[in-house]
Amino acid sequence: MRPKALVRMLLSLLILTLVVTGCGTPAPATPAKAETKTTIPAPNSGKKKELLLAGSQTGGTFYLWCGAVAEMINKYLPGYSGTPSPGVDNIKALQLGEIDIGTVLPDQAAWVYHGQDIYKGKQWQGIRALYNGYSFPLHIMVLADSPIKSMKDLKGKKIGSGPPTSYTETHMLEFLLEAHGVKPNEVKIQRISLTDRTEGLADKQLDCIVILVGHTSPGVQELVNVHKVRYLSIDEKILDDMNKKYPYYLKGTLKAGLMKGTDVDVKLPWMWGTLVTTDKLPDEVAYQIVKLSFEHKDEMVKINPILQEMTLENAIKGLDYPVHPGALKYYKEKGIVK
Repeated sequence: MRPKALVRMLLSLLILTLVVTGCGTPAPATPAKAETKTTIPAPNSGKKKELLLAGSQTGGTFYLWCGAVAEMINKYLPGYSGTPSPGVDNIKALQLGEIDIGTVLPDQAAWVYHGQDIYKGKQWQGIRALYNGYSFPLHIMVLADSPIKSMKDLKGKKIGSGPPTSYTETHMLEFLLEAHGVKPNEVKIQRISLTDRTEGLADKQLDCIVILVGHTSPGVQELVNVHKVRYLSIDEKILDDMNKKYPYYLKGTLKAGLMKGTDVDVKLPWMWGTLVTTDKLPDEVAYQIVKLSFEHKDEMVKINPILQEMTLENAIKGLDYPVHPGALKYYKEKGIVK
Protein backbone atom coordinates (compact mmCIF):
# COMPACT_ATOMS: atom_id res chain seq x y z
CA MET A 1 0.00 0.00 0.00
CA ARG A 2 1.29 3.41 -0.84
CA PRO A 3 2.24 5.64 2.07
CA LYS A 4 -0.34 8.34 1.26
CA ALA A 5 -3.15 5.78 1.03
CA LEU A 6 -2.09 4.29 4.38
CA VAL A 7 -2.15 7.69 6.04
CA ARG A 8 -5.64 8.43 4.69
CA MET A 9 -6.91 5.07 5.96
CA LEU A 10 -5.49 5.63 9.46
CA LEU A 11 -7.03 9.13 9.66
CA SER A 12 -10.45 7.77 8.66
CA LEU A 13 -10.31 5.08 11.39
CA LEU A 14 -9.34 7.72 13.99
CA ILE A 15 -12.26 10.01 13.06
CA LEU A 16 -14.71 7.08 13.09
CA THR A 17 -13.52 6.10 16.57
CA LEU A 18 -14.01 9.60 17.91
CA VAL A 19 -17.49 9.87 16.45
CA VAL A 20 -18.62 6.53 17.94
CA THR A 21 -17.17 7.42 21.34
CA GLY A 22 -19.08 10.72 21.40
CA CYS A 23 -22.48 9.12 20.55
CA GLY A 24 -23.21 7.49 23.92
CA THR A 25 -26.59 7.79 25.68
CA PRO A 26 -27.16 11.45 26.62
CA ALA A 27 -27.47 12.44 30.33
CA PRO A 28 -31.06 12.94 31.43
CA ALA A 29 -32.22 16.57 31.35
CA THR A 30 -32.76 18.28 34.72
CA PRO A 31 -36.53 18.45 35.23
CA ALA A 32 -38.09 21.93 35.49
CA LYS A 33 -38.98 22.94 39.03
CA ALA A 34 -42.70 22.45 39.62
CA GLU A 35 -44.70 25.64 40.21
CA THR A 36 -45.81 25.97 43.81
CA LYS A 37 -49.45 26.99 44.32
CA THR A 38 -51.11 27.91 47.60
CA THR A 39 -54.55 26.39 47.85
CA ILE A 40 -57.20 26.26 50.53
CA PRO A 41 -56.94 22.81 52.07
CA ALA A 42 -59.84 20.42 52.07
CA PRO A 43 -61.37 19.83 55.50
CA ASN A 44 -59.59 16.48 55.79
CA SER A 45 -56.15 17.67 54.67
CA GLY A 46 -53.17 17.96 56.99
CA LYS A 47 -53.09 21.75 56.92
CA LYS A 48 -55.89 23.59 58.70
CA LYS A 49 -57.73 26.50 57.18
CA GLU A 50 -57.99 29.35 59.68
CA LEU A 51 -61.33 31.09 60.10
CA LEU A 52 -61.16 34.55 61.66
CA LEU A 53 -64.13 35.62 63.79
CA ALA A 54 -64.67 39.20 64.99
CA GLY A 55 -66.99 40.23 67.79
CA SER A 56 -66.87 43.37 69.91
CA GLN A 57 -64.15 44.77 72.12
CA THR A 58 -62.18 42.18 74.08
CA GLY A 59 -64.32 40.80 76.90
CA GLY A 60 -67.57 42.09 75.41
CA THR A 61 -70.58 39.84 74.88
CA PHE A 62 -70.08 39.64 71.11
CA TYR A 63 -66.39 38.87 71.60
CA LEU A 64 -67.18 36.02 74.02
CA TRP A 65 -69.76 34.70 71.56
CA CYS A 66 -67.16 34.53 68.80
CA GLY A 67 -64.75 32.92 71.24
CA ALA A 68 -67.30 30.20 71.95
CA VAL A 69 -67.88 29.54 68.24
CA ALA A 70 -64.11 29.48 67.61
CA GLU A 71 -63.66 26.87 70.32
CA MET A 72 -66.38 24.69 68.80
CA ILE A 73 -64.68 24.97 65.40
CA ASN A 74 -61.36 23.93 66.92
CA LYS A 75 -62.91 20.94 68.67
CA TYR A 76 -65.45 19.67 66.17
CA LEU A 77 -64.69 20.91 62.63
CA PRO A 78 -61.83 18.84 61.19
CA GLY A 79 -59.47 20.72 58.91
CA TYR A 80 -60.38 24.15 60.28
CA SER A 81 -59.27 26.35 63.16
CA GLY A 82 -61.17 29.27 64.64
CA THR A 83 -59.55 32.45 65.93
CA PRO A 84 -61.58 35.15 67.71
CA SER A 85 -60.55 38.79 67.55
CA PRO A 86 -61.90 42.16 68.70
CA GLY A 87 -64.12 43.91 66.19
CA VAL A 88 -65.14 47.48 65.45
CA ASP A 89 -66.74 47.64 62.00
CA ASN A 90 -67.39 43.96 61.31
CA ILE A 91 -69.44 44.59 58.18
CA LYS A 92 -66.57 46.47 56.58
CA ALA A 93 -64.08 43.81 57.69
CA LEU A 94 -66.24 41.10 56.10
CA GLN A 95 -66.55 43.09 52.90
CA LEU A 96 -62.77 43.56 52.70
CA GLY A 97 -62.13 39.88 53.42
CA GLU A 98 -60.28 40.67 56.65
CA ILE A 99 -62.48 38.27 58.62
CA ASP A 100 -64.60 35.25 57.73
CA ILE A 101 -67.35 35.50 60.35
CA GLY A 102 -68.57 38.34 62.55
CA THR A 103 -71.32 39.52 64.87
CA VAL A 104 -73.56 42.38 63.76
CA LEU A 105 -76.78 44.18 64.55
CA PRO A 106 -79.55 43.04 62.19
CA ASP A 107 -80.62 46.51 61.07
CA GLN A 108 -77.13 47.44 59.89
CA ALA A 109 -76.78 44.12 58.06
CA ALA A 110 -80.07 44.84 56.28
CA TRP A 111 -79.01 48.42 55.52
CA VAL A 112 -75.80 47.36 53.79
CA TYR A 113 -77.58 44.61 51.83
CA HIS A 114 -80.28 46.99 50.58
CA GLY A 115 -78.06 50.08 50.35
CA GLN A 116 -80.12 52.04 52.90
CA ASP A 117 -79.54 54.55 55.70
CA ILE A 118 -75.82 54.85 56.53
CA TYR A 119 -75.04 52.52 53.61
CA LYS A 120 -76.88 54.53 50.99
CA GLY A 121 -74.62 54.49 47.95
CA LYS A 122 -72.46 51.81 49.61
CA GLN A 123 -74.58 48.75 48.95
CA TRP A 124 -72.95 45.36 49.45
CA GLN A 125 -75.00 42.22 48.87
CA GLY A 126 -72.40 39.68 49.92
CA ILE A 127 -73.51 39.46 53.56
CA ARG A 128 -75.21 36.23 54.72
CA ALA A 129 -76.79 35.35 58.07
CA LEU A 130 -75.88 32.24 60.05
CA TYR A 131 -78.04 32.55 63.20
CA ASN A 132 -79.26 34.82 65.98
CA GLY A 133 -77.55 34.38 69.32
CA TYR A 134 -79.32 36.51 71.90
CA SER A 135 -81.71 39.45 72.08
CA PHE A 136 -81.64 42.77 73.88
CA PRO A 137 -84.01 45.70 74.33
CA LEU A 138 -83.70 49.42 73.92
CA HIS A 139 -83.84 50.45 77.57
CA ILE A 140 -85.72 53.75 77.97
CA MET A 141 -85.21 54.99 81.53
CA VAL A 142 -85.99 57.95 83.75
CA LEU A 143 -85.56 58.46 87.47
CA ALA A 144 -88.39 57.01 89.55
CA ASP A 145 -89.56 60.45 90.73
CA SER A 146 -89.52 61.98 87.25
CA PRO A 147 -92.76 63.59 86.03
CA ILE A 148 -92.10 61.98 82.61
CA LYS A 149 -94.63 59.17 82.11
CA SER A 150 -94.36 58.61 78.37
CA MET A 151 -92.08 59.48 75.49
CA LYS A 152 -94.57 62.17 74.46
CA ASP A 153 -93.50 64.01 77.64
CA LEU A 154 -89.91 64.30 76.37
CA LYS A 155 -90.45 67.45 74.31
CA GLY A 156 -87.86 70.00 75.40
CA LYS A 157 -86.04 67.45 77.58
CA LYS A 158 -82.44 66.27 77.59
CA ILE A 159 -81.92 62.69 76.41
CA GLY A 160 -78.73 60.67 76.63
CA SER A 161 -78.11 58.37 73.66
CA GLY A 162 -75.08 56.48 72.37
CA PRO A 163 -72.01 58.04 70.70
CA PRO A 164 -72.28 59.34 67.10
CA THR A 165 -71.42 55.86 65.76
CA SER A 166 -74.36 54.29 67.63
CA TYR A 167 -76.51 54.39 64.51
CA THR A 168 -79.02 51.82 65.75
CA GLU A 169 -79.86 53.68 68.95
CA THR A 170 -80.23 56.91 67.01
CA HIS A 171 -82.48 55.26 64.42
CA MET A 172 -84.74 53.65 67.03
CA LEU A 173 -84.90 56.76 69.21
CA GLU A 174 -85.89 59.06 66.35
CA PHE A 175 -88.64 56.68 65.22
CA LEU A 176 -90.08 56.39 68.71
CA LEU A 177 -89.98 60.14 69.33
CA GLU A 178 -91.83 60.89 66.10
CA ALA A 179 -94.35 58.12 66.85
CA HIS A 180 -95.11 60.00 70.08
CA GLY A 181 -95.48 63.34 68.30
CA VAL A 182 -92.02 64.63 69.24
CA LYS A 183 -89.68 65.79 66.50
CA PRO A 184 -85.97 65.05 67.03
CA ASN A 185 -85.18 68.77 66.94
CA GLU A 186 -87.62 69.33 69.82
CA VAL A 187 -85.37 67.47 72.26
CA LYS A 188 -81.75 67.88 73.28
CA ILE A 189 -79.97 64.63 72.45
CA GLN A 190 -76.51 64.13 73.92
CA ARG A 191 -74.54 61.38 72.15
CA ILE A 192 -72.31 60.07 74.90
CA SER A 193 -70.86 56.90 76.40
CA LEU A 194 -72.80 54.44 78.52
CA THR A 195 -71.03 55.60 81.67
CA ASP A 196 -71.78 59.25 80.94
CA ARG A 197 -75.43 58.39 80.34
CA THR A 198 -75.94 56.48 83.58
CA GLU A 199 -74.07 59.11 85.58
CA GLY A 200 -75.93 61.92 83.84
CA LEU A 201 -79.29 60.42 84.72
CA ALA A 202 -78.26 59.74 88.31
CA ASP A 203 -77.01 63.35 88.68
CA LYS A 204 -80.16 64.72 87.03
CA GLN A 205 -78.16 66.24 84.21
CA LEU A 206 -80.27 64.16 81.85
CA ASP A 207 -84.03 63.62 81.92
CA CYS A 208 -84.03 60.30 80.09
CA ILE A 209 -81.52 57.83 78.69
CA VAL A 210 -81.71 55.09 76.07
CA ILE A 211 -79.35 52.12 76.11
CA LEU A 212 -79.24 49.24 73.62
CA VAL A 213 -77.75 46.35 75.61
CA GLY A 214 -78.77 43.13 77.29
CA HIS A 215 -80.57 43.53 80.61
CA THR A 216 -77.65 41.80 82.33
CA SER A 217 -75.21 44.51 81.19
CA PRO A 218 -73.08 45.65 84.16
CA GLY A 219 -73.73 49.32 83.35
CA VAL A 220 -77.50 48.86 83.47
CA GLN A 221 -77.39 46.60 86.54
CA GLU A 222 -75.28 49.10 88.47
CA LEU A 223 -77.65 51.94 87.61
CA VAL A 224 -80.85 50.15 88.65
CA ASN A 225 -79.29 48.69 91.79
CA VAL A 226 -77.87 51.98 93.05
CA HIS A 227 -80.52 54.46 91.90
CA LYS A 228 -84.29 54.37 91.74
CA VAL A 229 -85.24 54.34 88.09
CA ARG A 230 -88.35 53.70 86.07
CA TYR A 231 -88.80 52.34 82.56
CA LEU A 232 -90.95 54.01 79.93
CA SER A 233 -93.14 51.40 78.29
CA ILE A 234 -94.05 51.72 74.61
CA ASP A 235 -97.58 51.22 73.31
CA GLU A 236 -97.92 47.93 71.45
CA LYS A 237 -99.48 49.65 68.43
CA ILE A 238 -96.33 51.75 68.01
CA LEU A 239 -94.13 48.68 68.35
CA ASP A 240 -96.22 46.84 65.76
CA ASP A 241 -95.90 49.80 63.38
CA MET A 242 -92.17 49.87 64.01
CA ASN A 243 -91.83 46.18 63.18
CA LYS A 244 -93.95 46.55 60.06
CA LYS A 245 -91.65 49.26 58.75
CA TYR A 246 -88.44 47.72 60.08
CA PRO A 247 -88.73 43.90 60.39
CA TYR A 248 -85.55 43.67 62.44
CA TYR A 249 -87.06 45.71 65.31
CA LEU A 250 -89.20 43.29 67.28
CA LYS A 251 -91.69 43.69 70.10
CA GLY A 252 -90.57 42.36 73.45
CA THR A 253 -91.43 42.45 77.14
CA LEU A 254 -89.20 43.14 80.10
CA LYS A 255 -91.02 41.10 82.71
CA ALA A 256 -92.06 42.67 86.01
CA GLY A 257 -89.51 42.02 88.73
CA LEU A 258 -86.80 40.89 86.34
CA MET A 259 -84.75 43.85 87.49
CA LYS A 260 -85.25 46.91 89.62
CA GLY A 261 -87.34 49.56 87.91
CA THR A 262 -89.70 47.01 86.40
CA ASP A 263 -92.56 46.64 88.87
CA VAL A 264 -94.87 45.96 85.93
CA ASP A 265 -94.30 44.43 82.50
CA VAL A 266 -92.53 46.88 80.19
CA LYS A 267 -93.05 46.79 76.42
CA LEU A 268 -89.92 47.75 74.51
CA PRO A 269 -88.39 47.36 71.05
CA TRP A 270 -85.98 44.43 70.90
CA MET A 271 -83.53 43.00 68.42
CA TRP A 272 -81.27 40.01 68.01
CA GLY A 273 -77.51 39.97 67.71
CA THR A 274 -76.62 37.93 64.63
CA LEU A 275 -73.64 35.82 63.57
CA VAL A 276 -72.98 36.50 59.89
CA THR A 277 -70.56 35.60 57.13
CA THR A 278 -70.28 36.20 53.38
CA ASP A 279 -71.39 34.41 50.25
CA LYS A 280 -67.78 33.24 49.87
CA LEU A 281 -67.94 30.81 52.80
CA PRO A 282 -68.45 27.26 51.45
CA ASP A 283 -71.94 25.87 52.06
CA GLU A 284 -70.67 22.82 53.93
CA VAL A 285 -68.58 24.94 56.29
CA ALA A 286 -71.52 27.22 57.05
CA TYR A 287 -73.72 24.16 57.61
CA GLN A 288 -71.25 22.60 60.04
CA ILE A 289 -70.74 25.83 62.02
CA VAL A 290 -74.49 26.27 62.54
CA LYS A 291 -74.90 22.59 63.37
CA LEU A 292 -72.10 22.43 65.92
CA SER A 293 -73.26 25.70 67.52
CA PHE A 294 -76.70 24.28 68.29
CA GLU A 295 -75.61 20.72 69.02
CA HIS A 296 -72.93 21.92 71.46
CA LYS A 297 -74.90 24.80 72.90
CA ASP A 298 -74.26 23.60 76.45
CA GLU A 299 -70.52 24.05 75.94
CA MET A 300 -70.98 27.49 74.41
CA VAL A 301 -73.16 28.64 77.30
CA LYS A 302 -70.33 27.83 79.71
CA ILE A 303 -68.18 30.32 77.81
CA ASN A 304 -70.91 32.93 77.35
CA PRO A 305 -74.00 32.34 79.54
CA ILE A 306 -76.11 34.81 77.57
CA LEU A 307 -76.19 32.29 74.70
CA GLN A 308 -78.66 30.27 76.76
CA GLU A 309 -81.26 32.31 74.89
CA MET A 310 -80.13 30.87 71.53
CA THR A 311 -82.83 28.63 70.04
CA LEU A 312 -83.66 27.18 66.64
CA GLU A 313 -87.06 28.88 66.75
CA ASN A 314 -85.38 32.30 66.96
CA ALA A 315 -82.40 31.48 64.76
CA ILE A 316 -83.46 33.60 61.78
CA LYS A 317 -86.17 35.78 63.33
CA GLY A 318 -86.27 39.42 62.25
CA LEU A 319 -83.79 39.09 59.37
CA ASP A 320 -84.25 41.26 56.30
CA TYR A 321 -81.41 39.87 54.17
CA PRO A 322 -80.43 36.37 52.96
CA VAL A 323 -79.54 33.45 55.18
CA HIS A 324 -76.49 31.49 54.03
CA PRO A 325 -77.52 28.41 51.97
CA GLY A 326 -75.45 26.16 54.24
CA ALA A 327 -77.34 27.44 57.28
CA LEU A 328 -80.65 27.03 55.48
CA LYS A 329 -79.81 23.40 54.83
CA TYR A 330 -79.55 22.78 58.58
CA TYR A 331 -82.77 24.67 59.32
CA LYS A 332 -84.62 22.64 56.69
CA GLU A 333 -83.36 19.43 58.29
CA LYS A 334 -84.73 20.65 61.62
CA GLY A 335 -88.06 21.75 60.14
CA ILE A 336 -87.52 25.43 60.91
CA VAL A 337 -87.99 26.40 57.26
CA LYS A 338 -89.53 24.51 54.38
